[in-house]
Parts: sequence; structure tokens; C-alpha cells
Amino acid sequence: MIRSQFSIYLKEKINMSGIIAAFSDKNVVPALFDGLQRMQVEYGEHDGVTIAALMAGRIQQRHFVKKEQDLSKPDFSSFLEKQTLTGCLSLACFRQKQPDQESHVHLAGTEQLALVYHGVIDNLPEIREQLFQLGYEPGSLCPSELILLFIRRYLDIAMSAREASLTAIKRLRGEFAIIVLFAKEKSLVVAQRGVPMMLGIKDNEIYIASDTTALNYFVQPIMLLEKDSLLILSRLAKI
Repeated sequence: MIRSQFSIYLKEKINMSGIIAAFSDKNVVPALFDGLQRMQVEYGEHDGVTIAALMAGRIQQRHFVKKEQDLSKPDFSSFLEKQTLTGCLSLACFRQKQPDQESHVHLAGTEQLALVYHGVIDNLPEIREQLFQLGYEPGSLCPSELILLFIRRYLDIAMSAREASLTAIKRLRGEFAIIVLFAKEKSLVVAQRGVPMMLGIKDNEIYIASDTTALNYFVQPIMLLEKDSLLILSRLAKI
């Protein structure tokens, strides 16, 4: 059986942000972190990182703060050493010191669903009102939590991960990139609209990023995804 790992790292600068993701048969957390550091010249410093990983059938989260450890040499051992990396799926978000209020980078998650996005979504007030009318309680949710709840709304009516993601994302307006982790399906959904995204494939590994600076370290050649792409990466899929 193919062992798989999904990992996503993000960081943001005012009016700029970057995402890198991977589908691999090995632990790519350290490698992706190194690739992300290569983008730091363009995107600037960060002061924390949050990781969400699928372990033992549920998504767990940890936050690492820069003032507590050297994030140029992060120690993930306390988070990963007790876990079996076979089939591990994970995603992470870098938190900026002074994030742009108009361009968000956020991670939100539950034990079964996690999401990270960056960019600008224009109709979040409408989404919030729709969820309220349907009986949900979205009042105090941040943007990433709101999008997560919007996708869950379609999962609640028995849609598949693919259907729920596609339906929810079609109803969002703006320019953004979204990555969603589904625990039950052991799959990763990547969607982009108005934000460049690159794809690279090497052996049993797939890398996706919004900047070639990181991908150049992992794989060549690099392909530009078509406009408004939506990708489904599954642990059961044959690469």
C-alpha cells in the first residue's frame, strides 16, 4: 500500500502570500518547511506556524510560536514522534507579524475537516447570513472558520468531499486559493481563483505551490495550473 503525506505551508506579506502543498509517500514536513524558507526572501518574516495533521483517524492541531523556538530550525518531534507517519496528512499556516487586513491567510479545523486559504473573498457577509438562515451559528467565526462551516453545510446533506467543496467554492466570490483536508476521505482539495498556482510531479510525489521559488527545490518541470482549477488528491489515488 502506498504511504501518503499531505503537507501545506503558508506565509503572507502585505498584498502577497504563498502556499506550498505536497502529496507524497514519505514525511515531507521538514522538506516543505525548507522550501518555504526559500520563499522568505520574497514574503518576509513570520512569527508563528500552526500545523493540522490527520493522525489515528482524526485531525489534530499544534501551534508553534517564534518567540518560543527558532522557526528556522523547527522542532516537530513533540508533534510527530509519537505518530505513525504512514498515511499522515497535514497542513500548516504561517502567521505574520502585521497581516494585511484585506488579504487573509488562515487555518481552521475540526477533528474531521481542516481548511487554509489566502486571498480576498468578497461575499463572506452573504455566506454568513445564508448559514444563519439555515440554522447554523456563524456569528463570531473568522473567515476561515466561516468557509469551513460553509463546506460542512453541504457535507451535512450527504454530499461527498468533492461535491461539497465544489458547491461551496462555486458560491464564493473574489480572488483566493483554498486547501481543504478531509479526514474521512483521506483526501485533499485544492482550489484557486485569480491566484497563480503551480504543479510539479516527481516519482510518487505531487507538489503544488503559488510560487516557483519553493517548487524549484523539489521538482522540475513546473506547470502552471489552468485558471479556476480544482484538484482532488486522494490517498487511494494512483499517482
